[in-house]
Amino acid sequence: MRFLSKFIIASLVAIASPIAMAEDDIIKRLSIDIEDLEVVTTTKTPEDPFKVAASVYTLTSDDIRRSGATNIPEALRLVPGMEVARSDSNKWAVTTRGFNRLYDNKILVLIDGREIYSSIFTGVNWDVTDIVLEDIDRIEVTRGPTSSVWGSNTLNGTINIITKDSRHTQGNYASVLYGNSEQIAEYRHGNHVGEDLYYRAYIKTLKRDSVISIDNIRTVPGTKAGDDWNLSKGGFRIDLDASVYDSFTFSGDVHKANIDSQFYVPTITEAFSDTEDASGLNLSATWNRELEDDSQLTLSVYYDHTDRESLVENLSRDVFNIDFQHAWQASKRHDVTWGLGFRYAYDINNTTTVNGILINEYSPSKQYNKLYSAFIQDKITLIPDTLDLTIGSKFEHNSYTGYQSQPSGRLSWAINDRNTVWASVSKAVRVPSKLEESLTRLATNAGPFTIYQMGNEDFKAEEMISNEIGYRAKIGRTARFDISAFYNRYDNIRTFEATSDPFTFKLFNKAQAEIHGFNTDFEFDVNANWNLGLGYSYTDIDMYFDDDSTDTISKFDAGVTPLHQLQLRSKLNLPNNIEFDTYIYYVDSLESVNIPSYVRTDMRIGWKPLGTDDLEFSINGNNLFNDLHRETTRSFYSTHNEVGREFYGRMLWRF
Repeated sequence: MRFLSKFIIASLVAIASPIAMAEDDIIKRLSIDIEDLEVVTTTKTPEDPFKVAASVYTLTSDDIRRSGATNIPEALRLVPGMEVARSDSNKWAVTTRGFNRLYDNKILVLIDGREIYSSIFTGVNWDVTDIVLEDIDRIEVTRGPTSSVWGSNTLNGTINIITKDSRHTQGNYASVLYGNSEQIAEYRHGNHVGEDLYYRAYIKTLKRDSVISIDNIRTVPGTKAGDDWNLSKGGFRIDLDASVYDSFTFSGDVHKANIDSQFYVPTITEAFSDTEDASGLNLSATWNRELEDDSQLTLSVYYDHTDRESLVENLSRDVFNIDFQHAWQASKRHDVTWGLGFRYAYDINNTTTVNGILINEYSPSKQYNKLYSAFIQDKITLIPDTLDLTIGSKFEHNSYTGYQSQPSGRLSWAINDRNTVWASVSKAVRVPSKLEESLTRLATNAGPFTIYQMGNEDFKAEEMISNEIGYRAKIGRTARFDISAFYNRYDNIRTFEATSDPFTFKLFNKAQAEIHGFNTDFEFDVNANWNLGLGYSYTDIDMYFDDDSTDTISKFDAGVTPLHQLQLRSKLNLPNNIEFDTYIYYVDSLESVNIPSYVRTDMRIGWKPLGTDDLEFSINGNNLFNDLHRETTRSFYSTHNEVGREFYGRMLWRF
């Protein structure tokens, strides 16, 4: 507890220290004023985050820097109500409002409008979803569906990662991080041609060591899990003002990763050491045009290619996506936004075997699918500057289930400039994946027999109706409070059903669920040098199964979300340009999967010796008072693992 004692002493010293700083500088130094931000995720148009009719939280670039996070999933721990659980060295379960299993299939992740979501398994590969964190402008997290504008697969929320304009990343930036389990080096250069074209380019490499296995069935507890991880990445962004009315953004990334693992295949006693080769590239282009009637046109195009090859996975995926959007003020009381979209995806999944045993087989192995979409929404001003109603719907036609509509209605009431009440009702849909439609996968073994899981070409779309209500308040000049409550009803949830063949079971939609809860966040500027944040979330899940269901597995889906989560955030400025930041997380137990509750404490000490942002040194410690602990279930064919204590030092140099 020595660290905690030092933290308290240092905090008291900071309060009493006569550091010269004007009261007006509080927000600039520590907690960006909510009035200086805008959010675009909920309705695809800029909105005041204090008045938006959704449960929104924004992580700023400075929030991410001071957290000491080394990747996007770890940064998301800062968001109240976010469920982040690490399975091994390179895999995380990330969601909000329930069903937090690995490769969560009910939350949408975007980077500058490009979906980081695989139609093969309806989840996110966090091991290769990485960029230079310094280049992130903000991460907007909407807890709850945004399906009326973004479409399918946003049932529980949307994570929108928005990077900085190249104008704000000029010059050179270099960072080196070295720790007991992770090493990172990155460099970025930004420049401009004339006054209208700005650009940047970066390279990044990282290495993360293996975690510790506690699996007494598949390995020896206390030994390395064999899941080391290496990633190299590079990319660019160009921002061009072609005229007074037209602007263009071009960006791209390329990555190459080697991901080690120990696979334990049913019916085979020894482990197989494997290295998965993962590579890919993406290219994006966006055109914005401001029209004379204050309306705006946006055209976005991106291409994404992915390859992954290992003993149990061999896939190639190409995606081409185009979106058009038009926002205009139809009248004094109506702000209308509409858009059209088209996506083409082509997947190749080759059959994998180990010692002649079938592991994964897709039928057909080659498949393309198309997605046609349109949306329209109208923000209606019922009482100017006080009461707004936003109604709209997304209309889609996909290759799996055909036509889907996803309407929503949002009401925002600004009681005054310090109090806002909002409510919403939304319908959201999760489109089936190729895994659920056509995969045959080795599941387990019963004595000498091998049992397989099979897809179902008649698998239905999962549907959800979400009801939300929230309240926000500004308390004086130094405190902010936010609370939102929700009730979600899910239908057609995936189940694993026995078949007439005793050695196979098949995927069906024979479950429903009800999830209710709330999340709160309170932020307070103690003084000009100390900002505190307190977040809490409560999530209760009840699952129901059809009378003819034989599923005994899906019930555990309700058990991978903690009932209670609590977080404390402290950002403290000390004399001599020293920053002292502390983050404490309490996560409730997951009793159905035998994972105890835990308290995680992360601390960071940063120093800017020049008194500017040009040079910065920092030391971080994660899991300081609770070394080894388990956070979630294992991935398929892998082991149960624990997350350990980590230390690392970092140097940032801007020149």
